[in-house]
Amino acid sequence: MMNNFSRLPRDIIDTCILPCLDGETLIALSSLSYEFFPLINEDQWRNICISTWPSLLLYRPKILSKMISMFPDGYRSFFSDAFPSIHHPNTPPPPPPHRANFNYAIDIFLQGEQEEERQPLYANVQYQYINIKTCRHSTKKNKKKQKNVSTGGSNAFKLFPNTCYSLYPNLKFIPVKKDGCEEYLKEKLKLSCVLVSSRYDLIPRRNRAWGLFSSSCKPDVYVSTSKRWAVATYETVMPGLFKYYTEMVKFQMDVNCRWEDGEEDRFYVSYIMFRMKDMNGKLVKEEDAAKVLLNAIENGERKKK
Repeated sequence: MMNNFSRLPRDIIDTCILPCLDGETLIALSSLSYEFFPLINEDQWRNICISTWPSLLLYRPKILSKMISMFPDGYRSFFSDAFPSIHHPNTPPPPPPHRANFNYAIDIFLQGEQEEERQPLYANVQYQYINIKTCRHSTKKNKKKQKNVSTGGSNAFKLFPNTCYSLYPNLKFIPVKKDGCEEYLKEKLKLSCVLVSSRYDLIPRRNRAWGLFSSSCKPDVYVSTSKRWAVATYETVMPGLFKYYTEMVKFQMDVNCRWEDGEEDRFYVSYIMFRMKDMNGKLVKEEDAAKVLLNAIENGERKKK
């Protein structure tokens, strides 16, 4: 196959073939043979990543460049990390750092009739820093503190990104009919949230990425009786790791949407909210949630869909 492919002029490959392939196909192509690998350059991988996750454009160029440089093969490694689904093995996590540095690149779309058709509705980048200390849940001294966590205290893991900052200000409002909107949003509202973990405690320093929700994940949708707002809740599960939570825990993301002035042609995302709970509804402590996420990123077995 490579012999036939190599007979083609390089400009035909660069301009007519490679731009028509999606990221998953390019990953497979570059893994097929060492001769394929140099054909796909860093600019092509960057374009694939930006088209898949437009929120990457919200990073300052120097910050984005530094973040990507900490992946072994740049944008190719970032895509390979972030795109596959992850199977979570229930194995001991690696030693956590003293501080978790997380970046969330969030993109929300309305899916069109064709698979490639999607209308960007929301793009945002959120940073989170969590200090990780030694857990002391079992001590009597921290019993009251643990009770606070289970009832939504200040130590529970939660993240409230800033009010909507749209990458596409001219496309911030999208028409959505209120009649039948529950089923419509469940089928058409698509979420991508890539979590990037920066490990400054390792030598050499490196980043890992993980797509929090699979592309097939569908939300539970609740629409207010006044039909002025709606909430789409996405969930993914992962090992809880700690005996004071259930074996698996749920990472939840609420996408809060509104119809501006109640008008059907002015539908938009107002804000989003993250939380982590165990299967009994108990909120997970912030530093424990950081360890759960780090375990999923570092220890999760990546596999192609």
